[in-house]
Amino acid sequence: MFKMFFLIAIAANVFLLVSTTETCGENEVYVDCPDTVCEPQKCSELGFPVPCLAIPVNGTCPGDPGCICETGYVRNECGICIPSKDCPSCGGDENATAGCGVNCNKHCSDIGKEPGGCIQVCYPNACDCKDGYYLDDNTGKCVLPNQCTKSNHNSQETSSSSNSTSTSSSSASSNNNNGKSTSSTSSLSQSSSSSISKSSTSGKSSSTSSSSSNAASSSSSSGSSSSSSVSSSSSSSSSNTNNSNNVSCGGDENAKPGCGVNCNRHCKDIGKKPGACILVCYENGCDCKPGYYLDDNTGKCVLPSQCTLPCGVNEVYSNCTNAGCEPKTCAETGIPLPCDQPDECLKGCICKSNYLRADNGTCIPRDQCPACGGDPNAQPGCGVNCGRLCSNYNDGPVPCPLICNINGCDCREGYVFDENLKKCVLPEDCSKPICTGPNEVYDDHPIICPPQTCDSIGKSYSCPSRLTSSKGACVCRKGYLRNEDGKCIPKEDCHKCLGQNEVYDPCPPICPPQTCDAIGKSYSCPSIPTNPTEVPGYCKPACRCKPGYYRNLIDQCISKKDCLKCTGPHEYFSCGGACDNVCATIKKQNQTHCPIINITCNRKCYCEADYARNVNGTCIPIDECEYDCTSTSIEGSTGGDDEEDDDEEVQNRLIQGNTDFTGNFLYEVIKKNPLTSVVMSPFSVLIPLAQLALYTEPGNSYDQLLNTLNLKSKDEIRRVFPALISSLKSQEEAILDLAAKIYVNKQYQLTDNFENDSRDVFGAEAENIDFSKPDQAADTINAWIEKETRELIKNVVSADMFSAYTRLVLTNVIYFLGNWQKQFNPNDTKTEDFHISNTDTVQVPLMYQKGVFRYAESKDLNCKILEITYKGGNFSYIAFLPNDVDGYNIVAEKIRDPDVFNTALDLLKYETCYLYIPRHEITTGIDLVDILQKVNVTDIFDTKKADLSGILTNNEELGVSAAIQRANIKFDETGTEAAAVNVIIVGTTSASPPETVYTFRADHPFIFYLLLERNPLFCGVYAGN
Repeated sequence: MFKMFFLIAIAANVFLLVSTTETCGENEVYVDCPDTVCEPQKCSELGFPVPCLAIPVNGTCPGDPGCICETGYVRNECGICIPSKDCPSCGGDENATAGCGVNCNKHCSDIGKEPGGCIQVCYPNACDCKDGYYLDDNTGKCVLPNQCTKSNHNSQETSSSSNSTSTSSSSASSNNNNGKSTSSTSSLSQSSSSSISKSSTSGKSSSTSSSSSNAASSSSSSGSSSSSSVSSSSSSSSSNTNNSNNVSCGGDENAKPGCGVNCNRHCKDIGKKPGACILVCYENGCDCKPGYYLDDNTGKCVLPSQCTLPCGVNEVYSNCTNAGCEPKTCAETGIPLPCDQPDECLKGCICKSNYLRADNGTCIPRDQCPACGGDPNAQPGCGVNCGRLCSNYNDGPVPCPLICNINGCDCREGYVFDENLKKCVLPEDCSKPICTGPNEVYDDHPIICPPQTCDSIGKSYSCPSRLTSSKGACVCRKGYLRNEDGKCIPKEDCHKCLGQNEVYDPCPPICPPQTCDAIGKSYSCPSIPTNPTEVPGYCKPACRCKPGYYRNLIDQCISKKDCLKCTGPHEYFSCGGACDNVCATIKKQNQTHCPIINITCNRKCYCEADYARNVNGTCIPIDECEYDCTSTSIEGSTGGDDEEDDDEEVQNRLIQGNTDFTGNFLYEVIKKNPLTSVVMSPFSVLIPLAQLALYTEPGNSYDQLLNTLNLKSKDEIRRVFPALISSLKSQEEAILDLAAKIYVNKQYQLTDNFENDSRDVFGAEAENIDFSKPDQAADTINAWIEKETRELIKNVVSADMFSAYTRLVLTNVIYFLGNWQKQFNPNDTKTEDFHISNTDTVQVPLMYQKGVFRYAESKDLNCKILEITYKGGNFSYIAFLPNDVDGYNIVAEKIRDPDVFNTALDLLKYETCYLYIPRHEITTGIDLVDILQKVNVTDIFDTKKADLSGILTNNEELGVSAAIQRANIKFDETGTEAAAVNVIIVGTTSASPPETVYTFRADHPFIFYLLLERNPLFCGVYAGN
C-alpha cells in the first residue's frame, strides 16, 4: 500500500508542475522546490499522511520551481486553491473521522479475528474509520461490515500493492502495515492458567489469572508480566461446587491440599539451611508433594531439576522473553524494532520495566544507557533515515512516510544507516549485501549445512558438525525457513498447517479419533506397525491437533477443557460471533445473520448448523422450534407498529442515557458529600439494572429501569449490551475490563432463562453460595472482587449484609488502566500549595508539563476545560476547573444536562498549555439505594412493587434489599488506574448496608470525567488531599 501510495502522490505533483506557469494564481505562492513540501496540496490528500521526497545528500532539488497553494489552502477538483476548511473532511469520506490513520484491527480483513497489537505512531493529517465502520482495503473507504468487498489477495505482498486507490480516493488509512505489537494489551490480558500461590502483587502491568483454583503458596510477588496467581480463598467458578474440601490446587498434579506455606520448600531454598516457619494454615491452601518444590517464577510445584533459574538484580521472570516491541538492551535503543509475536516463546529472565541490559549483562535504568545505543554517529530523531540507508542512498529522491517512530534515532549528516550492522556508517563503509527481504537478517557466518529451507524438513544430512560459510550472506531470521519461492516464512507454515493449535504430522494416528466427541470413550484400535513409515500407504501426512487439543464439530482444534464445557447434544465450544441459534430469536438473529458485530470473538457454546436452543437451552432441530405466530418481536419487547431502531441508533440512545444518568448521579453524590474528593462509575451501575429489567414485569418498576437506560424494550437490552461490552473490552493499548458474577443462595435455583441471559448478554456466570455462613460468603465475594480489580478494591461486602432472606447477589466490576499519550516527568512534580479557602492552603504533589491539549474556556459554565488523552486515542480524562473557588457545585448542576455536557466538549480545541494538576488517589463508598431513589429508580427496592419475575425457579416476591458501589482511582505521572465494583443484593426483605466515606478535603476542587470517546465510564471530584 505504501508503494502505490507514494507513486500516485508523486505523479500528482508532477502533473501540477507541468500545468503551472511561473505566474502564480490567486492564493498561490512560488517556491523553489515544490517536490519537498510535505503538507497536503489537494482536497483529496486531506485525511491521510502525505509522502515527502527526501532531499539528496548533495542538497539539490529533485524537480523544478513552481507554484503551490499558500498555507491553509489546497487545490479542489478543479485545480483552484481554496481554504482547506472548505474541503470535505477526511477526503470526503463521511464514515471517517480525524485520527491517527492506523485503523488498527479495524480493516475488513480483521473482522472475526483476534485483535493484534498496533504500531505506536500517529500520522499527521490522518483519519480513522468511525465506530462500527471498517476500512475496505480494496476501495480505500470506511464501510459497514456487511459492505466489505471480498478480498482476492493471495499474500500480504499482493494486498500491499492492491490498495492504490486509497491515496486518491479519500482513505481513512495511512498504510496497511499493522505493525503487530504485544506491548500493551496482550501483556495485560487475563490468563486462564492457574498458579500455585496464595496471592500475587505484580503491579500495573501484571496479568491476573482468571482461574479461581486454590493455591499452594502463601505469597508470591513475581514481577513478571506473564505470571499469574490466585488467592487460596477464591471460590470455584462452577455453580455446582460447594464442597470446601474439594481442593483442586489449581490443577497442579504435583501439589496437594495443605496449609499453603511451603516452608523451606521453594526452589530458592534448595541447598540452604532450613529456616523458621510461620505458624499459619490458610483455608483451602495447597503445598507441594514430597520431593517437589515451589518455583516462584512459574508458581508451580516441580522437581529440583526442573526449577527455573532465579532472576538477578532488576530482573523479572518472563514466559516469553522473545516477544514484544520494546528494546531489551541498551544497544537496541534508537533503532525502530520489529514487534515479535514468536511461534515458540523462550522462558527466562528479562530486565524489569524501565531497565535495559547493558553490554556487561547487567540491567541498568534505561536513562543510563548511552544515547542511540552508543552509536556516536547517530542522534535523536524519527528513526526513519529516509533516503539515507546503505540500500538506497545512491538511488536519488525516494518517497518518505511522514512518521516519527518512538525511541528513534537518525544518522548524523554525512552518514548512512547500515541495515545489517544497525549502525550509522560512512557510505563507503556499508556492509554488503544489504538484506531487505521480509524476515531476512545479515549473518557473517551463515549455516550452509543443513540447508535452512522448508524442503530440508524431515530429511537427513551428513554435515561436518554445523557447517558455516566465511562469506556473509542474507539468511532467514530465527524460526523462519526459505520456501520454494525464496521467501522467508515461519517454519511451521512450510507444511501449510495454518489452523490454530494445528501441527503437521508426516504420519498422524487415526485411532482413537482426536475429537471432542471421543473424549472419555473406549475404542478398539488396530496395532501400529513397528516402522509405520516403511509400510507402503500406511502414513498419510496431514495436519492434526497438537497434544492436548481435539477437533470440535466445526473442525477447530480446542483444548480438552474447552471441549468439556459444551457436552450437550449437537453443541460445541468455539470462539465465534455474538449470536447463537436460539429458537426464540431465530427469525431476527442467528449465527449467519447477526446484527451484533464484535471486534473480538466470543468464547461460548454454540449449536451446530441447522440446530437452535429451545427454552431449556437444549439444541434441537430448527424445524422443531415452536414460534409465537402472533408476534415477530422477542419476548418482553413493547411491540407496536413503530419501525424498529437499528443497532447503532439503540447504542447511541444507551450512551446518551448513560451521559444523562452519569450527570445526575455525580450531582447527587456531590450534594451528599460536600467538599469531599469522590470517584464513581455510574456507567457500571447500568449493567445490573439492565439484568433486573429483563426480568421485571411490565409496569411502573419496569418503566423506571427502561427510562434510566434510555431504551424501549427488553429486545433492545438483549441486542445492545453484548455488542457494547465486547467493544469496551477490545480497546487498544489501554486496558478496560468488565466482569460480572451472580452468587445464588444454594437452597434456590436460577431459571435457565435468567442464567442464559446473564451469561450471553452480560457475561455473568452463576455460582451457588451458602448465605447461612455469612462470613464465608463475604470472603468468597470479596476474593472475586479483589482478583478482578487487580487488588485495587478489597473488603467490599461484610457478613452483616446477608441474612436468611438473601436470595442472590449481583456483582460486577469495571477496571481501567491507561498510560498518558504524553507522560508527565516525575522530576517536574513539586509539592506546592493547594487552596482550600481564600486564606488557607494544604500541600499537594503538583504535576506539570507543557504541551498541546484540547482546551476551552466556557462562559456558560464559568470554567476552564482541558482534555488529557491516553495511549490508544479513544480514552481521555476531562477536567472542569471552575473559575470561582467554590464553583464546582454550579458546574456539576449544569452538566447534568447531556446537551450542556456535549456542547462543552464541542468547545475543545488544540492549544499549547502549561498544565498543573495534582497527583492523587481517591477511594469512595456509595449507597446506591439512596442515589438511585433520587434519580427516580425506586420500585425495585420494594418487594411489593418490584415485579421481579422469572429469576428463581420457585415463585416468590423479590426486591433489592441493598446496593453499594466502591470505586478507586489512582492518577499519577504515568497514567490512570481506576476500578469500581457494584454489589446488589436481592431478597425478600430489606436491609441497609453500612456506609463508608473516604474524605479528601480542599477548596478549589475540580470535576473530572474518564471517557471512552464521549461515553462516560468514571467521574468524580478532586478536592485536595
